[in-house]
Amino acid sequence: MSKWFNITNSAASGSAVIDIFDEIGAWGISAKNFVDQLRLITGLKSLTLNIDSPGGSVDDGLTIYDAIKALGIPVTSNVTGTAASMASVIMLAADKISIAENGRVMIHRVSGGVYGDPDDVAAAAAVMKQFEDRIINIYMARTGKDETTIRDLMKAEIGTWFFGQEAVDAGFADEVVTGVKAKAFQPNWMKNFTMLPVALFDIAPDAKPTALPQHMKAILALASLVGLSLKGDETEDQLCAAIAAHTPTPPKMELNVEDPETKAHFQKLVDDATAALKADVVNLTALIKNGAAGAAGAGAAVTAAAPVLPVNTLSRAAFNALSHAERNAFMATNGKLSND
Repeated sequence: MSKWFNITNSAASGSAVIDIFDEIGAWGISAKNFVDQLRLITGLKSLTLNIDSPGGSVDDGLTIYDAIKALGIPVTSNVTGTAASMASVIMLAADKISIAENGRVMIHRVSGGVYGDPDDVAAAAAVMKQFEDRIINIYMARTGKDETTIRDLMKAEIGTWFFGQEAVDAGFADEVVTGVKAKAFQPNWMKNFTMLPVALFDIAPDAKPTALPQHMKAILALASLVGLSLKGDETEDQLCAAIAAHTPTPPKMELNVEDPETKAHFQKLVDDATAALKADVVNLTALIKNGAAGAAGAGAAVTAAAPVLPVNTLSRAAFNALSHAERNAFMATNGKLSND
């Protein structure tokens, strides 16, 4: 169970700082643990939230938002990196919100899943709609935007991202902390998003990343296995071009003809081919000498027996009574048909 928050209490000043630096709830510590620790603080007069989180459980996020609002004390939020999804909602529990120059706030639609029959699915959809309506109202109250605008921002394919001053202009933050760079987006958070904006990684078009992404490392490893010569600092486009232009070298094969096992194998192939050839020669010789029937019987040539005809002239009725072979034989010997 990972702990995604840390609470530091200063009893002397009556203030506390809460760092939310990972995924909220879900597979980690629940919102109940968060609220229980918050309630242990006595004499609390002010609270500071430092946020760098990809979001997480809607249920936990709303519980935390309500718990902070219920304190009734001044609350400040500092977006030190990312305040995405439910983290953007918790951020809005503060009275004052600051954001780093390249800090980012992201809002999107509520998503979830359920297994069950149509009634179970319909019930889950109704709950998700209730959550989304609640979040929309929170966004509207803080930014002053109307419902349609907020819904459109949440419906964007990758959600809507606000960087630094953009978050202030959109009403999600009050000020940009100049000279302060936000924390880098953590690679292990990528699994929580369908798509991410390029600006999130803050890489100039002609700059090379200091570390290769995991998929690039895998491609480089595979390329080396097929003999592709690479320096290791290629961009993804350069790597793809090198792979496309690569012509694999056929592997060299060496055959030791003096190897006893190899010689025995080839001798068997030769013997089998020779035996088959000899059989074909015998059959062909018999066919030439004896004809088809003689060759098949391996004996003397067999000729078709000539039909025995009573006379060289037949009536038409007698001719019609002959078999097909007999008619051919009759006509071949210049047999004639009488008119009767």
